[in-house]
Amino acid sequence: MIEQTMPIVFNTSELLLIDDGLTLMYSESHVTINTIRKQQGSDCIAAPYGFIRRLSHAVVQSCGSGADALVRMDLTESELLAIREVIRSTTKVNEEEIGRGIKIKVHHSLASFHGEEMNSDQGADFDTFLRELDE
Repeated sequence: MIEQTMPIVFNTSELLLIDDGLTLMYSESHVTINTIRKQQGSDCIAAPYGFIRRLSHAVVQSCGSGADALVRMDLTESELLAIREVIRSTTKVNEEEIGRGIKIKVHHSLASFHGEEMNSDQGADFDTFLRELDE
């Protein structure tokens, strides 16, 4: 069975911030799962090789396409949840609230997985906000 995905568009800074928060998950046996970086007291979480490989391709594509190019990633619900765990909404890069923008994109996509529409009756017009973030 193929897992459902949601498309999200990220810029280079966002992709690099996500990449900084992930460490490779691997297994030497079928019983234990290890990580490349030490987990205790760390701001990173373990992610499977496939997710890190796809993220690597997105980073390379973004960097090769010019200044802060946008790249679409189709993410599973578990990948979105992993991103949600590693990104802090208060993270800024060059005074831009990168973390906040990623969190909003991720939460919007998570809601979409369950058929929950974000609209202006619920506070903000998230679709317009997300389009503005991607511009």
